[in-house]
Amino acid sequence: MPINCPIPVQCLEQEKFADLSYSVMPYFFASHQEIGNLADESIYQIDVTARMRADGLSVAFEVPVTVEFDSFQKTYYLDIVVNNAMVCELKTSNSLIPEHSRQLLNYLHLLDIEHGQLVNMRPSSVQSRFVNSVSSKRNTRRQFSLNTEEWAGETTTLNWIVELLRELGTGLETPLYHQAIVNFLGGDEYSIKELPMMRTSIPLGNQRFYMMDEKSAFRITAFERPKTLYRHNLLRLINCSPIQAIHWINVGLNHVTFITVR
Repeated sequence: MPINCPIPVQCLEQEKFADLSYSVMPYFFASHQEIGNLADESIYQIDVTARMRADGLSVAFEVPVTVEFDSFQKTYYLDIVVNNAMVCELKTSNSLIPEHSRQLLNYLHLLDIEHGQLVNMRPSSVQSRFVNSVSSKRNTRRQFSLNTEEWAGETTTLNWIVELLRELGTGLETPLYHQAIVNFLGGDEYSIKELPMMRTSIPLGNQRFYMMDEKSAFRITAFERPKTLYRHNLLRLINCSPIQAIHWINVGLNHVTFITVR
């Protein structure tokens, strides 16, 4: 399997997940009430886990989820898993932001489950939020349509990326795909280049590019559909740099597009 977790996390229906959440949240409230809101995330993680275990709940923390494909490997860690069914992502932030939801959604997609919960211990009152991925099961995310009409990069690279997406599915965080592609291309030492930027005759310093070959870079996005404005900005970047093209891979949930901008 390309995605491995030592705990077989169950996929609960929404009502059962809500019931489990209702029974679990008092432990976070109790920890927040006794410790306050200024502790580090790891302190709450250990304290809440100890409270749940004392009442007989099955709880694990820092649970590894490993993604493997070809020679690439990356491991994520789930903050708290309750009763092999509820993934809680713990935060100590001023407020919950969309990036937190995207992070948890990535975990749900990796585990192929539908519901998870964000819990933020930093505000004066515990903040929580459900994150759902009901319509995004892995088998569905593997069945994307493909558009390669504007691709001018290596066919071998394109085929490898498509195979990666067929294995893992779409809908995962773009840094995961990016890191896998960099690994395939030879790693950071080969791929990362600091190249000079210039507007007309004015030197602007160096810009970091991730190179797909000696003359072209690559970018990966996750728009639902490729955006014209993004394409124009890629072209502007090319015009100020020594590279000749940027290979743009857009991984939408149901549609993947390969475009070479030059």
